[in-house]
Amino acid sequence: MDGFTLSPTKGPANQDAMATLTPPAPPTNVRFTRISAGYDHSLAIGSDGNTYAWGYNNEGELGDGTNTQRSLPVRVNTPTGVTFTQINAGKYHSLAIGSDGNTYAWGDNGSGELGDDSKINRSTPVPVHAPSGVTFTQISAGGAHSLAIGSDGNTYAWGDNSFGQMGTGTSSSTLPKRVSAPAGVTFTQINAGWNHSLAIGSNRNTYAWGANWYYQLGDDSKINRSTPVPVHAPSGVTFTQISAGWGHSMAIGSDNYTYAWGYNNEGELGDGTPNLRSTPVRVSTPAGVRFTRISAGYWHSLAIGSDGNTYTYGSAYAWGNNSEGELGHGTGGNQHTPAPVSTPSSGNPTNTWKTISAGNSHSLALDSDGHAYAWGYNRFGQLGDGTTNDHSKPAPVLTPRYVIDGVAFGGASVTSKTVNATTGAWDMHVPQHTPGAVDVTVAYHLDGLDVNGNIANPRYQSGTVTLRYTYATPYTVSFQLGGAPGTPPASQYSYPDDPQPINWPVPDPVWAGHWFDGWAKPDGSPWDFTQPVRNDLTLTATWRTPRFTMTPTRGPDTGGTTVHITPPDPPQPLRFTQISAGSFHSLAIGTDGNTYAWGYNFNGQLGDGTRASRSAPVRVSTPPGVRFTAVSAGGYHSLAISSDGRLYSWGSNSNGQLGDGGSSDRNTPAPVNPATDNTATWKTISAGGYHNLALRADGHAYSWGANTHGQLGDGANDPNPHSTPAPVNPAADNTATWKTISAGDSHNLALNRDGHAYNWGADNNGQLGDDNTTDQRQPTPASPAADNTDTWTAISAGGYHSLALNRDGHAYNWGANGYGQLGDTTTTERHTPTPTTRAITITGTTFEPTNAPHHPPLEPHHPHRGTPPRPTHPEGQATVTIHWTLDGATQPNHTLTYDYTHYYTLPKAGGAPTQQLAGATLLTLTTLTALTLTSHHITRKHHHTNQPTTSSK
Repeated sequence: MDGFTLSPTKGPANQDAMATLTPPAPPTNVRFTRISAGYDHSLAIGSDGNTYAWGYNNEGELGDGTNTQRSLPVRVNTPTGVTFTQINAGKYHSLAIGSDGNTYAWGDNGSGELGDDSKINRSTPVPVHAPSGVTFTQISAGGAHSLAIGSDGNTYAWGDNSFGQMGTGTSSSTLPKRVSAPAGVTFTQINAGWNHSLAIGSNRNTYAWGANWYYQLGDDSKINRSTPVPVHAPSGVTFTQISAGWGHSMAIGSDNYTYAWGYNNEGELGDGTPNLRSTPVRVSTPAGVRFTRISAGYWHSLAIGSDGNTYTYGSAYAWGNNSEGELGHGTGGNQHTPAPVSTPSSGNPTNTWKTISAGNSHSLALDSDGHAYAWGYNRFGQLGDGTTNDHSKPAPVLTPRYVIDGVAFGGASVTSKTVNATTGAWDMHVPQHTPGAVDVTVAYHLDGLDVNGNIANPRYQSGTVTLRYTYATPYTVSFQLGGAPGTPPASQYSYPDDPQPINWPVPDPVWAGHWFDGWAKPDGSPWDFTQPVRNDLTLTATWRTPRFTMTPTRGPDTGGTTVHITPPDPPQPLRFTQISAGSFHSLAIGTDGNTYAWGYNFNGQLGDGTRASRSAPVRVSTPPGVRFTAVSAGGYHSLAISSDGRLYSWGSNSNGQLGDGGSSDRNTPAPVNPATDNTATWKTISAGGYHNLALRADGHAYSWGANTHGQLGDGANDPNPHSTPAPVNPAADNTATWKTISAGDSHNLALNRDGHAYNWGADNNGQLGDDNTTDQRQPTPASPAADNTDTWTAISAGGYHSLALNRDGHAYNWGANGYGQLGDTTTTERHTPTPTTRAITITGTTFEPTNAPHHPPLEPHHPHRGTPPRPTHPEGQATVTIHWTLDGATQPNHTLTYDYTHYYTLPKAGGAPTQQLAGATLLTLTTLTALTLTSHHITRKHHHTNQPTTSSK
């Protein structure tokens, strides 16, 4: 809760115990993962799991329980136990989706835009009253209305509908109402402007509704629309990203160009003119640059370029010409075509912009390190730098650092502790207490830090947070050294109501002249550290004395005698409970609770702190107190899940695949950043070539790393790598949760709850199984097999092909097949699921008793069928012995019977043998033969072939 972590959360009653309290997001302190600019306020989600807000707060839109303006980020008062995974700032209200699946709203409610069936302003988040059985998966806050996509596939709206911006064809509403989407169309993307709305449909058309005074609906009219109408996109172009401003709209097209339409008096359409546009026109992007993200503000626009630069165009709002500096150029004046935002004067100069958001007259951007920057109007502190001064260039939003001031367990204060200077964590002696659960009260304050980690605004906020700790009677695991000198490791505990494994004590005990052989149970057998403890237990160190032997042990003083030295048997071989193979390295989890690796290590993928390749398992250098429960080896990097569900990575980071926000390789495990929606615990991982997939507990998929072929599945036409986990888009049919995932080199497979397969990413070899070779940037259903099989129990993504098992255990494959990897007895590429085929091959035949072997040529369409010529043989029966293999393995010979008969050729009968003539023809010829026997002779026709037995080709 609130980003503070207490470990462990349970300890022994009435005795001394240790616990560690860690403040949010050490050691780098809080970074931001999502941002959203409202009219005069700003929202952000922090890497600590909290949501922050700053700026204007007269209507309670900051959600901190007050109406006080804030010039520094303050924590939104989220409901107990809930973190927000999506945020969106409207004019004077805010929306969020919670980790509990509910949607929340706060701020102005004069038009019912909070959706709580009232018109009462709220200064802390309240649940939106979603329709029964429906949860919202996407949200957007407008001027005084709100939009959301529901889990049922419908789009909903609430709040002001004066201009039809709800799209319901009805009046304003304080409760969500279904948007009147065109028949057969569901919306996959929504964006609410001040008084109009945009959406992308499942048919790939873009729709608009609401106010249309300035042509912002793009339907070549100025007629307000109360239900969705198609935007008149250029011929052959569909839009993949949309953004609605005050009186203008923007979109990125399937042709990679950016388009805009509507109000343009300030140049916000970026087409080089001040002319209003009733249909989309192309934005004049800089030469060679394509925009990958866009955001429409009140009278200005923002975009991120494919080169990582941020561009803005347009001018200031009503009183014009960039007088508030919202374009970030450092100069004033309208700008009618995109121009670069100034580079921040602080921070890492190699960083790039990842996210942007345009407000009324201020702008926000997030860089690749998770630092937020702001520029423009700042009268209400909406730039978050601790001042109310406007900025015409990007200035850093100060990030909060949490400092622990005090801790009390059940009212008893902690008096003995050490403070980690790097992380700020307290390693504490827990006050003794009788059995039972108690509150742990943590007092803290926030320091405002600049991008270099220096305190720019000390103690700007303080507060308390309450955690829980349970004193219980445990199972105790004690350790003995088995005769070795020294102090045994500290006891560890497991609890009857939730038995857990214990950790392998670190460091290993040492005894001169002895080999440590592990920890043994009282019966002498080794303890498996992956198993939960279910009773009191004493583990004893086991030792072996290594003894080398030498033969002979004596010889002449003149030397020259050959001496043989025999080493002792090595320590007991490791036993593993889980394994994973990468391109050139391997990972495994041992029964000792440690993780091991071996193989290629140029990028540090073995995680042992070196870059030396290893031909035998070496222990991965896991962080203190961390135990990995799942591992996955990728191309040149490694992933692991720890026992608390956290994610770690190491190895190559060339494409951000380590998920730490950077691009530097690591040779020891380090935590992966929380996802952009703050998800930080996981149940399943799969490492691909240069990207990764992960599932959280509810089955939602996340991805990060390389995106050259859309393998991140985020739906964006952005080939740039992403260095922080972000959600995979739902499929077009709204499938968004998965039970199984598998990452290949540049493509992915996933099974939904019904066993249907979905694919996304590279499709150059048909590895997506959707009957084409077009890359897909969001999950796309695999086509059924020719036999209509379309549900599966297991999947696995290879380098360029895919494999699945149906419910009967039969294997199907699709994709590349140059080496026969699809197992269908061909080397033909397949673009839909194709079953593996068992291959029967005839390798030879022998006709007995002649022992006349010969070649068995194979028929072109039947590689298992031979058509051998028959050798010479006297009239009568012969045994044919067939030599054959099944799946390449030699099988017992099979025998058939062949009849040899005499063939007679009659003169002038066309050379036809008598066996082929019948009826009256045969009778006539027989008579003629008898009458003319003296002038004709009978010839016996034989086939003269005698070839050796060979293998078929």
